[in-house]
Amino acid sequence: MSFERPWKPPANFRLMAVVWFCLASLALTDKEPPEDGSLLNLVLSSLALHGPILLAVGIFLKGSGITWNRAFGFSTPPVGRALLLGLIATIVFLPVGLVLQDLSIKLLTWWHFSTPTQTAVEQFTKSPAVINRAYLAFFAIVIAPFAEEVFFRGVVYAFLKKIGHPAIGMWLSAIVFAAIHFNPPIFLPLLVMGLLLAWLYKKTNNLLAPITAHSVFNTINVILILYGDNLNRFYEQRFHH
Repeated sequence: MSFERPWKPPANFRLMAVVWFCLASLALTDKEPPEDGSLLNLVLSSLALHGPILLAVGIFLKGSGITWNRAFGFSTPPVGRALLLGLIATIVFLPVGLVLQDLSIKLLTWWHFSTPTQTAVEQFTKSPAVINRAYLAFFAIVIAPFAEEVFFRGVVYAFLKKIGHPAIGMWLSAIVFAAIHFNPPIFLPLLVMGLLLAWLYKKTNNLLAPITAHSVFNTINVILILYGDNLNRFYEQRFHH
């Protein structure tokens, strides 16, 4: 399948320079959840990375005369196949990801490293207001998958593939994708997931495939955060009398 995107190297280098600056800036900022619990601060905190990414990509595309659809193949047929493949890939990955996370926690504990809760999960569980939780769920299911896939698979991976370095693009996009979540226990599963997401983009030539996989993965995690305890109790009652 053809895998061409209308990236021109000089312009794309400028785009990537802007977004790498955003990544570096985020790495130097405090990752703790906003203490006052206000929705505004929560929105600003959550968009510290994703907002600049979408803005930079939007400015780049407009300046280059390229539509989002042309840039990322959103209508590349068959669209239904791309969505279905993203869903199936997530279902297949979930048990693998859980095993890798459990292995990571055991190794980190054995090496006497801490295994902190992911900041996004901490924000969600500590937010007292329903509207805050609703926004965080929307961010995790819609905004984050779209912005992260646009950058990591749509820009980084696609550009490096175009200039003849597909393996570097796949691994670099996956490594940085895992690293920006700033949580050692999930680095390994997210690394493998990043490789899977790049494969989905390569296979379908449609960014909707990795976006769908990413969104479904986050949706399942939100459900587990909300109802995980109830599901555990139900399992115990049904199967461990």
